[in-house]
Amino acid sequence: MIGMSESDNQAFLTRRDDLFLPAPIARGPWNPNSLHGRLLAGLLAHTVEQRFGRPDFQFARLTIDLFRLPPLAPLSIDVALRREGNRIRVAEGSISSEGLEVARGSVVMLRRAEQPEGEV
Repeated sequence: MIGMSESDNQAFLTRRDDLFLPAPIARGPWNPNSLHGRLLAGLLAHTVEQRFGRPDFQFARLTIDLFRLPPLAPLSIDVALRREGNRIRVAEGSISSEGLEVARGSVVMLRRAEQPEGEV
């Protein structure tokens, strides 16, 4: 289950094989047949964290572009690690529904470290 509604602890999305199935509570505010866009950002972050997250790295930036109104329909996501360095990791992902890409995004993760000395 991905994301929980605070009102009744119902999952927004449920995973079945390679698809994420939206619950009615995942409905967006603009159209009764669409998903809420914030769920796509959460799905990207969750998937990247599950596949590429490490305790010694933390999320520093999440960027997502929504290309079209996502329908209230099953979602698929494809993520890939684009850069794996000593201090930075970058992953990209694409979210599709009904055979169309609805969103694309990237995640930048930075290695955890002590704060440098001096004033900013």
